[in-house]
Amino acid sequence: MYTSWLKPFQTPLLHFRRTSEIPKAIIHKSHIVLPIGAAHPTTGNDGITVTMSSFQKLTGDPLKLKTVSFTQNTPLDIEPYTRLFGTNLTFSQQENAFVFDSSVLNLPIIYRNQQLLQIVEDHAVQMIRALKLEQSFSEMISHAIIKKFDGTIPRIQDIASNLGYSVRSLQMQLKKDNTTFKDLLALIRKNMAESYLRNPHFSISDISYALGFSEPVAFHNAFKKWTGQTPGGYRKQI
Repeated sequence: MYTSWLKPFQTPLLHFRRTSEIPKAIIHKSHIVLPIGAAHPTTGNDGITVTMSSFQKLTGDPLKLKTVSFTQNTPLDIEPYTRLFGTNLTFSQQENAFVFDSSVLNLPIIYRNQQLLQIVEDHAVQMIRALKLEQSFSEMISHAIIKKFDGTIPRIQDIASNLGYSVRSLQMQLKKDNTTFKDLLALIRKNMAESYLRNPHFSISDISYALGFSEPVAFHNAFKKWTGQTPGGYRKQI
């Protein structure tokens, strides 16, 4: 049986199995965007990158991967992959998967609200895909926002700094994509809100705080602006 930190990752997108003493995570092919662009390999590997990021939030330690396999053919430029996933990579495999040592299963959870984090991480990959953005720069910024979203609203200064841009240059690049950081953030929060409201186990109050709103009434007003419906009304029609 797996320890409690692993439970948030058991989703339709991702499942785990043991190979001898080595846990192996299998990412369903139908949920991987192929082919993966060499310049932005995370576009097709959200399952791995989100899980690695989530693991660190839950345990305080980075997830060290032993091997990573991909169904796609070997890309012309492998450097972006080695930078993200290490050097022990295999391509043209039967499944998208990553392998890690069983010792990590014994690490305790340090995140104070496991349930809310579970919902955030369960839907992170779906939210990225739901954005349906065509421009790679906008998509890259959206990835960065979602990975940074942990109940507090990511700031443009932090996203720009993490990606090596100035705030002004990031804004200018987004303008070329006919969008803004504010618009991307609003779209991500809207998609997250709709997903969370489909889960009856979470109150509207819990969801509002998970999305970074100071109080439920602020979430109520924002959601109505986004969709024309109240959170309660949206939930009733599901």
